[in-house]
Amino acid sequence: MFEGFNAKLVSCQSNQYQYFYGYLHPILNQLAKRRIITYIEETRSLTPEILTHRGFCSKLKLAKISYFQNEAWIDPAVTETLTLKSKFLEPAQEFLTSKVQGKTPIFVHVRRGDYRFWPRRDIPAILPLSYYQRCIHRMRQKVAHPFFVFTSDEPDYVAQNFGHLESFCIASGSAAEDFALLSLCHGGILSASTFSWWAAYLAMKRDASYPF
Repeated sequence: MFEGFNAKLVSCQSNQYQYFYGYLHPILNQLAKRRIITYIEETRSLTPEILTHRGFCSKLKLAKISYFQNEAWIDPAVTETLTLKSKFLEPAQEFLTSKVQGKTPIFVHVRRGDYRFWPRRDIPAILPLSYYQRCIHRMRQKVAHPFFVFTSDEPDYVAQNFGHLESFCIASGSAAEDFALLSLCHGGILSASTFSWWAAYLAMKRDASYPF
């Protein structure tokens, strides 16, 4: 996905994911508890910290499941070298050019799907329609001639609830293509999602004058 990085997106439904969290992760977790390997965790509080618990084997590290989404913990020297591959950026730029036509592209990431029941059925992470409506209203007040670019795992929901907007489109690319598209926008409305957080972070590197 990024130039110079040999990595790929892995679906939580894939065999690799199931193998890691079903078999390998429990073993590594036990090794971390016994301080045989080093593990890293993020404290759960309003002001989270990253703690490193050093084990006998310091070179092998296990990061506990968390988000680690705080600019204070990000090394600018690393993120400044992050460049999306041209095979994702070029189609995204062509898409924006054909749709936006002189307006200001603002992304809206609507994640629903698994968020309906995660982390629990009684307190799902899914954001209400009113949240997006308020954010769109604020964007219209702050940004001249906004064009809203929607990406979602439920495009029918977007079409039903936002189809009345004068300037908008719904992207329908792969996860990597949508990520590139979001990162090229000049501002954004995020869901409670790592996906949109990183897209917004990379977009801010290009132009921090617009709101996120």
